[in-house]
Amino acid sequence: MRVGLVTSLTAFTSTISSFALADTGSGYGGHMMNGAWHMGPIMMVLILGLLVLAVVMLWRTFGIGSGSSKSGSSSAVQERPEAILRERFARGEIEGDEFERRKRNLNG
Repeated sequence: MRVGLVTSLTAFTSTISSFALADTGSGYGGHMMNGAWHMGPIMMVLILGLLVLAVVMLWRTFGIGSGSSKSGSSSAVQERPEAILRERFARGEIEGDEFERRKRNLNG
């Protein structure tokens, strides 16, 4: 199986090489893709840009490295402000009555 694959790949690459070396009859001898040499760098930049775009889209879609869960539950959204409020109360930044008033405001 492996020998057949190697043989097929060798035949394919030799066929491609023969096409690349063939004279196109344009008078240029097949050099620089008949004057379209500028397309190589343009395509390279285009493909690289699409690759970067795909990585960014995957990064945003799956939230890789964000450290936040995307569960979307209202309890998860509510827990963070209450935790901050408890921390401020524990540090003595706000008094007990202020803590209770703000907690009631958060809970609606």
